[in-house]
Amino acid sequence: MSTLKEKRKFNRWHVGPDKKARLIFSGLKQEVKVLDVSAGGMKVILNKALDLGTLIEGEFRIIHSLGPFFIRGKVVRVTQKDASFETAIHFDSVRTLELTVDFFNQLTDILNH
Repeated sequence: MSTLKEKRKFNRWHVGPDKKARLIFSGLKQEVKVLDVSAGGMKVILNKALDLGTLIEGEFRIIHSLGPFFIRGKVVRVTQKDASFETAIHFDSVRTLELTVDFFNQLTDILNH
């Protein structure tokens, strides 16, 4: 009997029903439900289907006592479930600091003094 080999490189954590992420895609900001997350990506529920390869930016918290994680990635799989879409996102980067223009300006000021 053959078995399917797991292709994942990272353990996946199924999160509670109250976990949300704030994502930006196609110029829109949306709060979405997080189904699971790993070091390599996450699966969320969206109310519309996104094209494969759509770029995603956002933030989420796994544990409330820790700061948020800031992610950048792309859509790699979309599965319709009733009126919603389970959307798999592969992370290109994960940070614990939000890297904004203001952050870089402050860093430049510190380094130049």
